[in-house]
Amino acid sequence: MMWFTADLHLGDTNILHDMDRPFNSVEEMNRKVIDVINECVAADDRLYTLGDFTYRLPMTGRCTCVNASNART
Repeated sequence: MMWFTADLHLGDTNILHDMDRPFNSVEEMNRKVIDVINECVAADDRLYTLGDFTYRLPMTGRCTCVNASNART
């Protein structure tokens, strides 16, 4: 199965306040987002992450990241 998500902003402490996310820490936010994705995405699924993401976090499936126009390489 193919899954699509965008703008996770994992590891971004500013996003907690800027977007009023309901977490006490960036670590709590990262864990919850990854847990919810892993509940849906199977090991043989393909997950496309569009836009702002992060790097080297334990997620299930094969992840393909598509950079946003404002992403730095």
